[in-house]
Amino acid sequence: MPTYHDALAFYRIPAAHPGGMALTKQLLDKETIPATTRILDAGCGLGTTSIYLANTYEAEVTALDLNHEMLRLTEEACRQAAAEVSLCHASIEALPFPENTFDFVIAESVTAFADYEAALTEYKRVLKPGGIVLSIDMLQKQPISPTELEEVTGFYGIKQLLNETQWLDVFQQAGFREVKTLLSLSIAEYLQQATDEEMTASPHDFSASPAMAAIIEKHYQLTLTHLDNLGYGVFRAQK
Repeated sequence: MPTYHDALAFYRIPAAHPGGMALTKQLLDKETIPATTRILDAGCGLGTTSIYLANTYEAEVTALDLNHEMLRLTEEACRQAAAEVSLCHASIEALPFPENTFDFVIAESVTAFADYEAALTEYKRVLKPGGIVLSIDMLQKQPISPTELEEVTGFYGIKQLLNETQWLDVFQQAGFREVKTLLSLSIAEYLQQATDEEMTASPHDFSASPAMAAIIEKHYQLTLTHLDNLGYGVFRAQK
């Protein structure tokens, strides 16, 4: 049965995380990223962030995803953009890299969809001492009824819908230091301040696959139902 991420790949929806590439660029602009910085794009999706990192900062980027179609599309996009990016098919719960490999781990709307405790432990393991993880993830802004919570977690295939405090706790439990929230917004708050560019969706032929279209429709339905309950957080932590 196709998943939400399968639908994102099918419709080639780039930078599906809230805030999109505008938010990603704002976060990266505040970091010091010299050329040859080693960066892991954990859960790279269609490779939009990987390409930006490689071509803007001349970083040594590894784009990792568990979805084969996402990686295929990333490879295609990198070729078209002439971006030098290494591709890796693996789970963020078991990263196939030695300890102390990367200066940065970028995780955009991916950690919540896995065993987040295992993933955070892996992020810390592969980071060099002093390395940084930047994570954008779904969170629960206000309590949701047990029935509605089960619907949300079941649809997205997530273990648990954490709130901001719980996210900070699991980062600290994984051994990170200087853990802080850079941004925390409900969907309603995000929509109120989103720019026209962020709100303009690329045209998609949703009639191409009724099954995939149903997944996207369900995503929109859940989003609109939980404008105040669901949101996203941006977290920065250091090894």
